[in-house]
Amino acid sequence: MKRNSVCFALLLLLTGCTVKETASACWPEPVRFSSGESFVKTVISPSDDKYMVAWNSSDCVGIYASYEGDGANIPYFAEPTEENPSSCIFKPMTSGQAFPRKSDAVTYFSYFPFDSGAGNDPSQLSMSIPSQQTQSVADDMSHIGKKFFMYSVPAVDDAEEGVRFDFTGYPAVVELSLKMSGQYMPEIERVSISSATSPLALEGKFDITSGTPSLKVEKPSNTVVLGFDERPVLSGTARKVYMIVAPGSHPADDLSLRLDTENGAYSVMHLPPVTFRSNCSYRLPVELSLESFVFPTDFNVTAKTASVSAGEEVVFRFEGTPDVVDFWSGEPSHEWDKREGGGVVFADVSMSFRTHLQAGDQDPLSIKYSADYSGAGTEEAILAAKWTDISSRFIFATDKTDTVTPTDNTGFVSSGVQNVNDAFCDGKGPVYFAFFYDVADYSKTNLVRTTAYVNEFTINMTSEGVSTTLFTQSQTSFPFIVGKSYADNNDSTKPTWNKTLNSIKFTSTSKPIGERHAYAVTPEIYRTGKTIDADKPVTIKGESDVMPSMYKYVFNAPGNYKVVFVGRTNTPSGPKDVVREINIEVK
Repeated sequence: MKRNSVCFALLLLLTGCTVKETASACWPEPVRFSSGESFVKTVISPSDDKYMVAWNSSDCVGIYASYEGDGANIPYFAEPTEENPSSCIFKPMTSGQAFPRKSDAVTYFSYFPFDSGAGNDPSQLSMSIPSQQTQSVADDMSHIGKKFFMYSVPAVDDAEEGVRFDFTGYPAVVELSLKMSGQYMPEIERVSISSATSPLALEGKFDITSGTPSLKVEKPSNTVVLGFDERPVLSGTARKVYMIVAPGSHPADDLSLRLDTENGAYSVMHLPPVTFRSNCSYRLPVELSLESFVFPTDFNVTAKTASVSAGEEVVFRFEGTPDVVDFWSGEPSHEWDKREGGGVVFADVSMSFRTHLQAGDQDPLSIKYSADYSGAGTEEAILAAKWTDISSRFIFATDKTDTVTPTDNTGFVSSGVQNVNDAFCDGKGPVYFAFFYDVADYSKTNLVRTTAYVNEFTINMTSEGVSTTLFTQSQTSFPFIVGKSYADNNDSTKPTWNKTLNSIKFTSTSKPIGERHAYAVTPEIYRTGKTIDADKPVTIKGESDVMPSMYKYVFNAPGNYKVVFVGRTNTPSGPKDVVREINIEVK
């Protein structure tokens, strides 16, 4: 272009012609460039709305020509028409630097925004969709215009009309309409969209020399982050934010949206499947609530040493700024595991009884417990329940040589006193205890039935050294149940209550055909418990206190201590606790 300027000056000097005459004789007529109306189409709205691309006088495009030399990347300013800023004419940025009209047909290529560092090859034009973008304020999309890469369809100079460029955009526009419900009104610091599979931002080389331009991606990024000059505050009124992203298809759960607030809270959600298309807009309403956000509760504790001697100071160091810090030393009354109380300490339950056997060849007696027996007092109810046999804990009579019904307690064998806490499953009950009398079929075993006696059956409960009787055997407290097997076999020799011995006498015919079953079941048994008071922490930082950088503590007694610090942070959704545990050995 300098060559043309020099030619103009020389001709003016030599010929003495006027400026007008010289221009027509030596200075080639410049090519006239203009733009038709350009729009960014939307594909989500059913009305097929469009964003109008409005030029302003600060916009600058780069123009290439199909010939070599001065046909490389010349900047032209846009001069929009007053009545319709979506169309414009283009004028050279530098006076005297313009494309001259050629006698041969010349094809021109244009792009926006102008890049002063672009080379001479319009098939290797640098193009960028930045991973970091900045919006001025909510509902403003002026930042999109500054970064929205556009290219024209190749156009040939027309002597009558000049060169008319029809521009289209390469990126897709994402419009998020953010709205909050409830009283929480977060101030948004940044908005991010990430893809698990494909780039959303990129740098690369773009070929604008054909009607279907191609892109060679060089620096892809799967995340686009939008910041703000003035952070938007979300409320019940929707606020719009805009981003540009690379074209591409994204299946379900591929895209995630993250909103970060100025106080460190954040919200993450998956976006629906979508295909981002060049020069098109993707619009999505996003409804948020307090429950959508996760609030920061960072808090960490380290100990200078994990092993000290009794009386030696332990130094704990803190990271984070919770509103409240509680300290549980692990010593009595300050144990974390007992913060809701030490639970209920139940009384110990023990059992004892006496048994006696008379004649026969079998050992028919057993003692069992059940936690799901209905208490109906029928064999059907007994058989429907689950029973656990604890006979092995006790001593049973084994001598079967006595053939005479006893008249006193001589010959009865004491079972010993045994603990039966496990029958209550760490609870209070109810639990049923029962003696089972089971006689085998003589016709199959050739074993004569054995008569069994049970008396002095007692269940005691002990709590804090005080003993209480829960059950004492009597005719009314310990009734027996005769099984159906007796009636089915017309067996008239049934279990009875022996008043003299205050005992149950389990028996049947001596050589039964078929089995015999009988039972004696206690009423429901409960045990009592005592609730242990909850342990308490020491608060080393209150809400109005300055967060300390460390805490010092001395353990005076040897032992292994489970030290727990709890950092509590108040958030709009309520207090959030972070628990940090350190084991300290005190020698």
